[in-house]
Amino acid sequence: MPKNTAKMSPFSELHHIGFIVKDVKETIKDLSSLGLGPFEKAPMGNIAKRELRGKPVNADSDVWFTDLGKVKLELVQPVEGESLQKESLERKGEGIEHLGFFVDNLEDEVTRLVAKGWKVVAGAKGPNGGGYTFLQSLKSHDLLVELVQPWE
Repeated sequence: MPKNTAKMSPFSELHHIGFIVKDVKETIKDLSSLGLGPFEKAPMGNIAKRELRGKPVNADSDVWFTDLGKVKLELVQPVEGESLQKESLERKGEGIEHLGFFVDNLEDEVTRLVAKGWKVVAGAKGPNGGGYTFLQSLKSHDLLVELVQPWE
């Protein structure tokens, strides 16, 4: 049987579920009592440029991950500055905010989704390429996806 050489969709495998919290340490404590963990602080590395709705922003978040089988749970506590996560926390409270997917070429995937009616709402670029972009469905404004291309 010939080998399938078609490129797999980046959406065929969920990388993480982004959960916004008020207090990441307390959330980790609660989830650890259920037997979840261990939790590891996300290596955010150098971010050269952050944007929110096309405008430059300075923001910081405390981000932690743990494995839930093949999918990771990402806990995000907005710490300072304006961010999509801060807005989400203020508008809806704690809870699931986005689905995260890894991509090989962030720019190409963002272009493809924008052409299909998705809107870029936030993102950041790494110093040598890569980064992440949050996109929102124009049909369901609470549905966010995050595309991530590793930058270090």
